[in-house]
Amino acid sequence: MTNDIYIPKLGDVVIPGTHPKIGHFMQPDLPVTAGLKAMYIHGGSVDLSIRNRADNSAPLTLVGSPEIASGFGAVCGFGKCFDTGKVSTKNQTHIVICKPVKPTAATETQQAFMMGNYSYSGAPAVYRGDGLAFLFSGQSLYGAFVEDNGATPLNMINYYSAAYDTSKWAAFVELVDGDNGIARIAARQGGSLNWQNSKALTNRTAYTDRTIRIGSHHAPAAYPAGANITMGLELIFDVALTQAQVASVLDSVSAYLSTAWGITEL
Repeated sequence: MTNDIYIPKLGDVVIPGTHPKIGHFMQPDLPVTAGLKAMYIHGGSVDLSIRNRADNSAPLTLVGSPEIASGFGAVCGFGKCFDTGKVSTKNQTHIVICKPVKPTAATETQQAFMMGNYSYSGAPAVYRGDGLAFLFSGQSLYGAFVEDNGATPLNMINYYSAAYDTSKWAAFVELVDGDNGIARIAARQGGSLNWQNSKALTNRTAYTDRTIRIGSHHAPAAYPAGANITMGLELIFDVALTQAQVASVLDSVSAYLSTAWGITEL
């Protein structure tokens, strides 16, 4: 009698049909989870793309039909994005993994929105909410809108026309510390995380009339950001992480992307 268990090798057997890839069964081993409300990883199928890895009871909903890649990522835009069902908070850290967009003109067909609940309405228009976006003001830039004191959101920008490769994945961060009255943005595509702009907040008021969307915004028209954008992974914390914590989180995301998808540029 033996206790050995023998598992037959399939060899060159091909199982017909479409099946998830190994990467779809993996996720980052985050060193910081306090305040983590959402982790989304897109690709493979709609079901996989809308799953909240931090809270299975709170998946994304579809707005239109984002184009889901068979591997990693999804192409979003105005009218084809994801809605988190979540609103901004006084303190928050939003981390996005996407392929950068480099607008060459201030038109809706070139500018793209990463994530946020940014909105405007009325005439004259009243702007509200937070968000990360790729915009154009003389040259390509990325930036963040940050709600403060119930007024037109503050705009933090970084001119980056030569800094990022649009064919490769990159990380973008919006960190809002409402308790201490400061907001910051950062980015990374190879090398260390680069903190590039900040704004002092007078009275951080989290805009809650609109939910956070991924790959678009809540404005009633495509302008100011209606271009397609390839989204890969998003993290939503309802706390203001330290800069060191953000860097450690991105190190873990980078390790995951390398192991799961062979993506090494982050």
